Amino acid sequence: MADHDGASILIADYADEHGGYFVTRSHAFVELRLPNERLGRFRLFIAEIADEITRFDPSSRDLRTQLIRVDAGITSRTEALEKILTYLTQADIGATLAFEQELRALNGELDSLKGQERRILHDIEYSSVSVSLSSSTSEIPAHLPSSFDWINRVDLYRFISEASW
Repeated sequence: MADHDGASILIADYADEHGGYFVTRSHAFVELRLPNERLGRFRLFIAEIADEITRFDPSSRDLRTQLIRVDAGITSRTEALEKILTYLTQADIGATLAFEQELRALNGELDSLKGQERRILHDIEYSSVSVSLSSSTSEIPAHLPSSFDWINRVDLYRFISEASW
């Protein structure tokens, strides 16, 4: 499709209509996220609207180790939090202040780990798709006359062939 802007809008609309969304859209590039089960249909959609597909490179990465690490972190911080709460009932004022600081730090770590878990689960559910839009037709005219008349009369081929370097 020679109309890059139209193609990028069409691709972004496709993502929106099929449960995904676009991350970036420009004249030459569209980046989007699609549910994994829609990826095969997206490939067919691109084949329908494109003049030519020069590269289709499906790849994946294993997120299990990251998810296991984050889950282990959430579990350990939750256990530490519960342990501190049991000690808190028996603590004096000095210990209570120390426990309070520890509780704040643990809650911050838990929030961060839960955010990482949500991001990983989102990355598992949604595929990342990058589409580069290009055209083999030249957008620059074959002959672009100069506003300086003398340059339009110069025969560059003859000039180069007669030059003695």
